[in-house]
Amino acid sequence: MKSYKYPQRAIPFGLSALSLVIGSLLMPMTSYADEEDATASKAEASKPKSSDAEMLERIEVTATRRATTLQETPLAISALSGNMLKRNGITSVEEFTKMVPGMRIEDSGPGSKRISLRGVTAPGEGTVGVYYDEIPISGTVGVSSDAGGRTPTAALFDVNRVEVVRGPQGTLYGASSMGGAIRTIFNKPIDGYEGAFETGYADIAHGGAVKSVDGMVNVPLIDGLLAARVVGFRKTNDGYIDNVFLGIDDVNSSTKEGGRVMLRLTPSDDLTIDTMYLLDKTEAGSGTWNPTIGEYETAAQINQPFTDTTKLYSGTLDWNLDFATLTAAVGYFKRATEYNMDDSYYIDTYLTEDRCQSRWNDGAACSSEQLSNYFDYVNSLTPAVLQHKGYMTNKTYEMRLTSNDAKVFDWTVGAFYQKRNDYVQSQDGAADEATGKLIRPMELFYRRYIIDDYEQKAVFGETTYHATDKLDVTVGLRWFDYQKTVTGETTDAWELINAFEKPKTSVEFSENDWLFKGNVAYNMTEDMMFYATAAQGFRPGGANNVIGLEEMLTGYESDSLWNYEVGMKSSWLDRDLQFNAATYLIDWENMQVRGRTTDGAFSFLSNAGAAQIMGLELEGGWRITENLFVSGNVNMLNAELTEDQISDVVLAAGRDGDRIPYIPKVTGMLSATYNLPEIISGFESSLRADVNYVGSSYTELSPDNAYNLKLDSYSLTNLRFNLDSTESGWGFALYVNNLFDKNAIVYNSGSSSYPNEFANSAMPRTIGVTVRKDFF
Repeated sequence: MKSYKYPQRAIPFGLSALSLVIGSLLMPMTSYADEEDATASKAEASKPKSSDAEMLERIEVTATRRATTLQETPLAISALSGNMLKRNGITSVEEFTKMVPGMRIEDSGPGSKRISLRGVTAPGEGTVGVYYDEIPISGTVGVSSDAGGRTPTAALFDVNRVEVVRGPQGTLYGASSMGGAIRTIFNKPIDGYEGAFETGYADIAHGGAVKSVDGMVNVPLIDGLLAARVVGFRKTNDGYIDNVFLGIDDVNSSTKEGGRVMLRLTPSDDLTIDTMYLLDKTEAGSGTWNPTIGEYETAAQINQPFTDTTKLYSGTLDWNLDFATLTAAVGYFKRATEYNMDDSYYIDTYLTEDRCQSRWNDGAACSSEQLSNYFDYVNSLTPAVLQHKGYMTNKTYEMRLTSNDAKVFDWTVGAFYQKRNDYVQSQDGAADEATGKLIRPMELFYRRYIIDDYEQKAVFGETTYHATDKLDVTVGLRWFDYQKTVTGETTDAWELINAFEKPKTSVEFSENDWLFKGNVAYNMTEDMMFYATAAQGFRPGGANNVIGLEEMLTGYESDSLWNYEVGMKSSWLDRDLQFNAATYLIDWENMQVRGRTTDGAFSFLSNAGAAQIMGLELEGGWRITENLFVSGNVNMLNAELTEDQISDVVLAAGRDGDRIPYIPKVTGMLSATYNLPEIISGFESSLRADVNYVGSSYTELSPDNAYNLKLDSYSLTNLRFNLDSTESGWGFALYVNNLFDKNAIVYNSGSSSYPNEFANSAMPRTIGVTVRKDFF
């Protein structure tokens, strides 16, 4: 077993880098209001509150591990309340991306989603921490050691709020929060009866229908002591991509279903214990199509089903000890996935005389008869299925103590432990030529497996010194220690692709280090705050397990970054106008990137020197009249390498000045909500329109890379009409998403085999209706 020990990183002094980013101001369009300002509170309470206008109200967040409102939190943070999600028809993380500056999702199909913030995106472990309540959720590593590219996402029904913190959160949230963190806070059981029901139907242009049904019931089991909340959901999508090779329409159909069972025990006013069981199951066909074949058309020779079963068991204790609150959280996350992909066209690339010579005839030129026999053999292998089966368990434990009502110092201290075990079985086998279905029992060409074990422990602390009534100074530290062991074995060899039998081997990595955060906030007035932050983030290294990969490329190192930021939060016009801004500079060292073997056959992880990201976020909301509210955000950034990736064994390595893939220089959103005159007695109605713009980007680091493709810019327009009664609990919505039916490609990749290009798109124009009922 090989062991690698990486040196500790020094904390840089001289935060003069902040001067490079001064020029702007920060943050989300969401909330504020001084609780002591009774006049302002009464004025705001008298105004109509559409879901969008909630941005100007008191949205409470706990991203700093204590309850604060958005506008008094000196961080770049956005929050969407459950009502905002419901009224805007947002049911998944992908759908609220447009509402968060600098947030992107690389969607390469079911189960393959990479979330990024502020341009911090790269293969390997995730760059954004994903949390369900207090529990961190990890993606599965797969055969390419890419846990960040397989991030699970929760269904957003009966959610209290979603918090998105931008910028590294290493001290409080640890590894894999280099770009920020996303926390989904579910509604908890209450001591009373309530329920909710929602159903929807929509028609997809170029395809079938979307149908959904969601429900929630809350029941007190023991009055004042124990309550239960049960949530269930099911959503089916008929799809819109046609397989022209097999003659099958709508092959990307999907079903997502599951639910949550939650219990809340309150033995006293000071003690709360929450438990949850979450189940999320997805069955889907591939959403990838081939632009060289036709719009929304694929030439895959096989069916490409995907299944994903996610389970989470969690428990959280909150105990008010007067001087502080003790929080203890334990989570056990299980995930089982199966990907089936078309390997036929890749196998066809072996139909050449050169491959016959090198793979069939020991380097000697093939005769006509040998060539014919070789071609017959290769052709007998297709159609073929490349299947990946994955099983993961992730256990996490966290305990922290947070001060209450401190006059001079607020503080949080805690400890964290994580143990993740990931198993991936990769195998290639034959499929039925007529149906494209995998032949069972499987006719194997080859099989290998990978075991990825990751163990981490950490202690952390953060304290805020209230120097004056206006000035706060925060310092945070985190010490971490992790070990990662990657084990692989090829049990069934396939010499055609150099997949020789490989005995069980392991590579071990370990590292320990410190992470730092510093923040200064100055409250100029009750409605204006300025702040500056310097913070670190990091991701662990690991090992590749790639067929035919040279030993020197097996290991890759951890990467880390520093984020320097200056921001402002402000409210104007009696708090009818909110404007927030931030400017940031990110220095990214030893960046993990995806490389390819020189024959283009296999990809692997490597390190690409360094990168730098400079950006500006603007966000605001304005209640122009009692009935008209507008909001918007924009993120402008430049993300590129600052050092060459020098290697003779990596194809099309990145060079100084190359742009980070899949990151547009400009993204933005503009929306307007208008409260309509009363149409039906007892019902309030509103009309909302929003336009989301995403600039162009590229798929590879190097512009000279043979597989580099340009993703064109696009804008998507949505319209929504809401009709709601707060007295009866009934609600109706009619909506049109992607009004102009734009074919917006969100992910694209090149290939050395036919059909050369693979794309994933935003949903075509979708027209739908929802009906909901709340029971109180």
